[in-house]
Amino acid sequence: KIRQNWFVGFRIPWTMESEEVWNKTNRMAGRFFVASGIIGIVGAFLPQNFTLILTLGPILVSVVFSSIYGYILYIKK
Repeated sequence: KIRQNWFVGFRIPWTMESEEVWNKTNRMAGRFFVASGIIGIVGAFLPQNFTLILTLGPILVSVVFSSIYGYILYIKK
């Protein structure tokens, strides 16, 4: 667990406003990115035309969902 900072973590304006939002968003983003890494590893063993989709796709989805999740937490607070 890392404290709120400007160097490491999922740093978007609404996570920087609240330590609670920071902690919850980064915990969720961590789970998304671990899953993305596992999917990317699997993609490395598939035909080349699937590799790009299975590596960049989950990362993009992780960024979008983590941003939305953090924003929802911020609005509720």
